[in-house]
Amino acid sequence: MPTYTRTQRLQDSILSVKPLSTESFSEVEVYAYQSRGAPPNVIHANDPLITPDGTALSSSALFFQATIQNAQNPPTFSQLAIDGIGSMEKKAITGASSNVVSTTATITITCASHGLETNDLADIDIGDTSFNTNPNGVHTITKVDANSFTYTITVAGGTGNDSYSISSDAFLSKAVLVHEYRDYYQVTDPGTVACEGTTSSVTIGSEGGTASGTATVFPKITTERKTYRKSGLTKIFLTATSRPTPEVAYQNENIEFCSINFRSSTSISSGAASSDASHKVFNGYLKGDTDKTPSVSVAGKFSASATSEGNGSTPSQYVYTGVFQSKITPFNKSTNGQIQYFLKTDIIF
Repeated sequence: MPTYTRTQRLQDSILSVKPLSTESFSEVEVYAYQSRGAPPNVIHANDPLITPDGTALSSSALFFQATIQNAQNPPTFSQLAIDGIGSMEKKAITGASSNVVSTTATITITCASHGLETNDLADIDIGDTSFNTNPNGVHTITKVDANSFTYTITVAGGTGNDSYSISSDAFLSKAVLVHEYRDYYQVTDPGTVACEGTTSSVTIGSEGGTASGTATVFPKITTERKTYRKSGLTKIFLTATSRPTPEVAYQNENIEFCSINFRSSTSISSGAASSDASHKVFNGYLKGDTDKTPSVSVAGKFSASATSEGNGSTPSQYVYTGVFQSKITPFNKSTNGQIQYFLKTDIIF
């Protein structure tokens, strides 16, 4: 290995360098350096370090906190560096607003000296929002100026402007995609339930004979629930924020599965009458075409009717795409130990 002579002390030198496995960092170049006398980042500031292929490590490499072994003099250091990604730190968000046109919402973020450039990734966390779109998560941004930028998200639809309620712990960080791969994950598609109505009548004898009939409504499964393994894209980001991305795909917390009220009644000319009512819940099933009102009657003889009225979320309200699972794992710290970095793992359908 070369010895670096433009450092403060001649004994400060690099002992070894090796790349980290692409099984964990397929999208970036990560190197593990060992040095003697001074940490690798200090040596790099005076004399650019060399990577295993003989090229110089860039000036925008991000170094992490070094570990030190003091059993010998001079001490030895071990330190990780990611080439070419620049500095990363958590910064406060002071404003956020949206402009919705059709199914696209353009989000504007205000953050003093955000340090981002167009096409950078930003990990946004403005806390809870009062708007019907959630702007949090990792997004590709467009720089407006040094203190603001925009990005777009897909929404259900609408038109108008809105301002988000910024929490006291609203932050952002530059994000870097470090690893990406596809895998299969078990999911369950909800089913759909509807209703169907029928009527019948019968007349015995000629005009003036006995007449009777019924009206019935009953549930009908139009789509069965389905559990299977679905292909998803796993993205792992390096970030300085500590909250996971909002999970939206296959989330049942805000879904109301279908329930149906059934009622029926029958009356005949003799004055006799009957009625019935029931309620049924269909866990795991969304509301389809459930509202039916079949009826049948013969004037002066009888009348029969039935109704079904469903409640619950419809198939159009269920979300099958977007972030399915998100997890935050502490990774390392900045060279001075003041910034904690995390790996954010998002599974996306």
